[in-house]
Amino acid sequence: MRHPFQLLAVYGGWFLLLVSLAIPGQAEPPVVPIKKPNLEQLAKLPASEFTKIIENSYSPSKRLAVGVGSVSGSKPRWQKLGEEEGSFVWDDDSDPGNYLIDLKADRITGVLDASHIGTGHRYNHESAAFIWSEDGRWLVEVQSWKWHTSVCAVHRVTAEGMLGARFDFRALAEKIALEQLHKQAPKLPEEKRKEYAVTIETPTLANDGTVTARIIAQHPKDEVSEFVRLLLAVKLQETHPGSLSAKVIKAELVEEEER
Repeated sequence: MRHPFQLLAVYGGWFLLLVSLAIPGQAEPPVVPIKKPNLEQLAKLPASEFTKIIENSYSPSKRLAVGVGSVSGSKPRWQKLGEEEGSFVWDDDSDPGNYLIDLKADRITGVLDASHIGTGHRYNHESAAFIWSEDGRWLVEVQSWKWHTSVCAVHRVTAEGMLGARFDFRALAEKIALEQLHKQAPKLPEEKRKEYAVTIETPTLANDGTVTARIIAQHPKDEVSEFVRLLLAVKLQETHPGSLSAKVIKAELVEEEER
């Protein structure tokens, strides 16, 4: 098994910088490309053979859920945490994939953006949440680290239980948060602004495609720097199959005591 701090080095964007700095007199380590899942190939295999279900990720109908598993379809190694049912964490040399799974058919129906490493919600500084609308037609996935959110994508789920369209909510939230930072601190140097990290707190999803979340932009470990807190609401609409448009309906500052 990888050491927990090695996991941070592999999966956490901020920690990757720390372990990849060149050391004088040593050659830089080679960059190993991350293998991505092939949905067409994996969908032919029983999902239960290479995945485990992530807790609290079931759709309202319990037909679908999110799983973590290998990208090749091979049976991965797991470490069990806890005495009874417990939680399982990735114990393999490869990187995991996260999948939408049809539980009755025992097949994956989609590949998600996140790469959460276990069946629990949180492991050290890494956490993930998979949240559904009440009608099961929308799914949002959020993967975060101590200082930032690396993945926040909203998916339109088809009647067949597949991923029909995707919207990068993280990119929009980051854009709006940094625009607000510029308003609050217009004289902040550009190099400082680029060091800010954006976190998306667990969003909610309405049946009409409205996503609401609290957005935080902060300079890691700098307690006196400018701090941005926003309540962001976005209405998503499927303009045509496979494409989502977004309309910002609220972007309000939030006081700290209201969080």
